[in-house]
Amino acid sequence: MLAVPSRTGHRFLWPVNRRASLAVLAPLLLMAVLAWWWLAPRRYQPAPDALRWYQEGVTALRDGTYYKASKTLERAASSDSRFSMAHARLAEAWLELDYTDQAKEEMLRAAPPGPARG
Repeated sequence: MLAVPSRTGHRFLWPVNRRASLAVLAPLLLMAVLAWWWLAPRRYQPAPDALRWYQEGVTALRDGTYYKASKTLERAASSDSRFSMAHARLAEAWLELDYTDQAKEEMLRAAPPGPARG
């Protein structure tokens, strides 16, 4: 054991008892790890039905069937309003159909909320 003198002249022994120190530190470490895991940000997962409609809409975009893409992507965006990629791809479909105002609105919905846009 290590004797460390204090300013008042008393001597503190460190560690007083290794088993007692471990019994205190192990739960504290476990609680810190659990708190970090619980509070860590999670990656966003869209709703399963929205994801299915989104994949069908992206396939329609690739095939050049923009009207079908707009309808399926509208369903994806309405199923999960937080699904930004569905809004962005819907804007792409609207743009291909020359509906620029609707495309602009969808892109604004796809953008993350933040400071006022000018």
